[in-house]
Amino acid sequence: MVDTEPPDAATSWEGNGVSESVLGIIMGRKRGDGEWEPRSLPAIAERELVFRTRWLIASRWLAAIGVLAVPLVAHYAFGVGFSVAPVIIISAAMAVCNALFLLFYRLRLRTRRQRDYRMLLGFANVQICIDLMLLTILIHYTGGVENPFLFFYVFHMIISSILLPPFNAYLQATYATTLFVGLVALEFCGIIPHVKLDNYLPTSYYDQPQVVVGVCAALVSSLYLSVFMGSSIVKSLRRNQAELQEAYRNLRSLSTTRSVLFREASHELRAPLAAMRSCLDVVLGGHVGELNEKQRDMVQRTHSRIDYLLDLVSDLLQLSSLRTTTQLVTVEDVGLAEITQDAMDLLAESASDKKVALTNSLADVSVEGDTSALRQMMTNLISNAIKYNRDGGRVEVSGRITGETLVFEVTDSGIGMTREEADKVFHEFYRTPKARETVKIGTGVGLAIVKRVVEMHHGEIDVESEPDRGTTFRVELPLDQP
Repeated sequence: MVDTEPPDAATSWEGNGVSESVLGIIMGRKRGDGEWEPRSLPAIAERELVFRTRWLIASRWLAAIGVLAVPLVAHYAFGVGFSVAPVIIISAAMAVCNALFLLFYRLRLRTRRQRDYRMLLGFANVQICIDLMLLTILIHYTGGVENPFLFFYVFHMIISSILLPPFNAYLQATYATTLFVGLVALEFCGIIPHVKLDNYLPTSYYDQPQVVVGVCAALVSSLYLSVFMGSSIVKSLRRNQAELQEAYRNLRSLSTTRSVLFREASHELRAPLAAMRSCLDVVLGGHVGELNEKQRDMVQRTHSRIDYLLDLVSDLLQLSSLRTTTQLVTVEDVGLAEITQDAMDLLAESASDKKVALTNSLADVSVEGDTSALRQMMTNLISNAIKYNRDGGRVEVSGRITGETLVFEVTDSGIGMTREEADKVFHEFYRTPKARETVKIGTGVGLAIVKRVVEMHHGEIDVESEPDRGTTFRVELPLDQP
């Protein structure tokens, strides 16, 4: 398994075998002088631009259909007169351009190795420029300044504000203004013919200065206001995203540091605790003289407490190791029925002491995963089911395959818990009041380890329980690791 370390510990942990690729997850990249520095471009901005670019390509298919459908409905359903052929050609041109955009995206931008931020930005700008040009041609052939859909330019400005930095978005607004004002001016001056919409307006307005100036002023102001408002909102959202990303990195670093400290402290505590238990074993064995009943009782209590501390140290070591692990290194086919039986054989004495019947109903099915981690998960679940069971109770492990997932359950007839307690049962060190009453000594870490193992295997775990009616832990594990 691979360990990840906090940024401020990068130098020291490099020497402990932590790979540069793992440190790069947190630190960003390593300079030539050996120092770590954060990435210059936030990952969130790039991911957002990739997602929006893909969304823009997908939505353009609908736009091409709309460009064809709306004018045709106006023409044939409402009798608005204009030539249909240019509309069909523009719709086809939009579809062809989008097919080329999609091909370029798949060949050059789908994977991180084939793209950079400037390429993404340029690609988005080219798409919007071509869309604005096609929209202007469509406006020309469907009435020019008299077309009621000329404010579709505003939608492109909103898209520009979302996709692009503010400077680029204002450039797109200027480009759209130039296209539309140029079109209206050319029609007004008679340089290009005006296409009149028959049966729509009683008279033409393209050659009336007050109408042309008013429409242009309203549209241009709407374009720039849309960019201003959209860019302001998006800038605020991106700033919040960056702050959340930084907070997440800090929390991740603190969590890793805490786990490392747990591990270091646990290592330091294990040796003296083991030495103390050995000394108490010598005393209890009568090798340093006989003990009276009161002395033996006191030493036995101390011995039990040290056993508890050693168990806690072991659990903390394992949990801290799992907390600092990012992926499974050893992935192999694991027979869950086999490791379940091994766990039951290991815990048979404990079950016998409480007269608890153990039943393994799991079919002979294998899942991909880490054998040691899955064995620990199953051992913890069955151990808990025995400890918090009733004398003469039962523990059953059963399962089934659902699609590509194995669903197995560990069911007991024990003390159970309320819904509120079940929501907290995977928290570190949490034990329900009834659990503390039933078993005086316990670490409260076992189920936290179970949950972490399940998460590492891309699975899910849930618990169903009722007080005095037993508990069922349900685990879903993919048969194949992604």
